[in-house]
Amino acid sequence: MLAYLLSIFKLLIFLTMFYINTERLWLIPLSLDQLYILKTNRNTLERELGLSKSNFEINSQYDFIELLKESIENFSIPNIINKPDAFLFYTHWIMVLNEQNLTIGGMGMGGLPDAHGNVTIGYFIDAKFESQGYASEALSGFINWLKTIPEVKTVSAETLEDGYASQKVLIKNGFEYAGKMEEGLKWILIIK
Repeated sequence: MLAYLLSIFKLLIFLTMFYINTERLWLIPLSLDQLYILKTNRNTLERELGLSKSNFEINSQYDFIELLKESIENFSIPNIINKPDAFLFYTHWIMVLNEQNLTIGGMGMGGLPDAHGNVTIGYFIDAKFESQGYASEALSGFINWLKTIPEVKTVSAETLEDGYASQKVLIKNGFEYAGKMEEGLKWILIIK
């Protein structure tokens, strides 16, 4: 009975948090405490949030999970500590498939809008859920939320030159090719 009450309590806390809801997904911004947990163990975070355990697989030539942990440690956490009111721009957002209550990806931004109103975004998806429209749906929901923030005028993203699936997600969401970068291609979406 106690376990049941605790799960209900966690669900109520979860439902009172800010999140973005799309047709099939929840995009949940992680708190500072949740980032510390994610950095250590994804499954512990999922258990804390009352989510099903995921077994993440990322199609990447890099050790993406390690890069994510480094980003959380060296970017997200210090910036949230220094700018707690702007944590939504610095945190990692988990992508939850609501019908399975399962983490299937993540996304985030590179900080507050710059002097021109640009924010840079990034996203990834579990290999088992690729090519099913989840990344496009998540990005669309994220962009719709960004449109409500007056300071945000443009959204940019970068892909690898051969990152065709990611490029397709951006194009589907209205991004346009903006040129070559040192390590790939730049894309931009004008929202205001």
